[in-house]
Amino acid sequence: MNANGTGQHQLTSDAPGYRDYTPKYTPDGKRIVFTRCSPGDGLCAIWIMRADGTHRHLLVPFLTAPTETNNFNPAVSPDGRQITFDRFGFHGITSQVWVASINGKHAHPLTAPGLEGVGSAWSPDGSQIAFDSNANRAHSSIYVMRANGTGVRLLAASTWPHNNIFAAYAPSGDQIAFSSDRRYPDACCLNLFAMRANGARQHLIPTGQKGVIDVAWGPAPPGTPRTRG
Repeated sequence: MNANGTGQHQLTSDAPGYRDYTPKYTPDGKRIVFTRCSPGDGLCAIWIMRADGTHRHLLVPFLTAPTETNNFNPAVSPDGRQITFDRFGFHGITSQVWVASINGKHAHPLTAPGLEGVGSAWSPDGSQIAFDSNANRAHSSIYVMRANGTGVRLLAASTWPHNNIFAAYAPSGDQIAFSSDRRYPDACCLNLFAMRANGARQHLIPTGQKGVIDVAWGPAPPGTPRTRG
C-alpha cells in the first residue's frame, strides 16, 4: 500500500492453508523477503519475490530431519547482501539468530544456543545486529552483537518476569526503539520505549497504547548522517 494507507493490494495468493508473514524490503526496494508457512504442520521457510509479488522462490527451507526446524522473520542487511532470520528447533536448540547470503547460501548461526535469540535488527551502517533473548519464555532482554556474531553486549533488561523485545534502529543509527512490559507488575501490556544505541537513557515514549509491538521508524530526512551509537 502507499505510505498513507491507500492503494492496498495483494502481493501473494497461495493455495489454501499457506500463510505469508513478516515481509521486509531489500534496501533497493526491488525485492521482498518474507516467511512462508505450509499447511498442516505449519513448518516455515524464508522466501523472496519481486516487489510486485512475481518470481517468488525459496531461499532457506525448513527441515524435517534430524529435527523439525522452522525459519522465521527475515531481516535484510543495509547493503542488501545478507539476511538474518530466526531458526527454531535446529538440533533441538530452542532458537538462534542465523545469517545467510541474500541467495540463501552459506547459512550459519550467529548467537549462542543459550541466549535463545530472535528478532534480529541491523544497524543502518550494517556493523551491528540487535536481537531479543529468551524467545519462548519470560524475561527477554535486548542484546547487540557485531555483524559476525562476536562482541555480544546486553542493552536492555528488566527484573523477572518483565520483557524488552522488538528492537528497531532509528535511520540515524543513534537510537533503538523497543517494546517493554516493565511498567506493569503482571507484565500484561507493552509500551513503546527508546534508548541510545549503547543502551543508555532508556525512556518511555507516551502513545496512549498498551500493546505496542513491531515498531518501524520512518525514513530520516535527506542528508541525515548515519552514526554508530
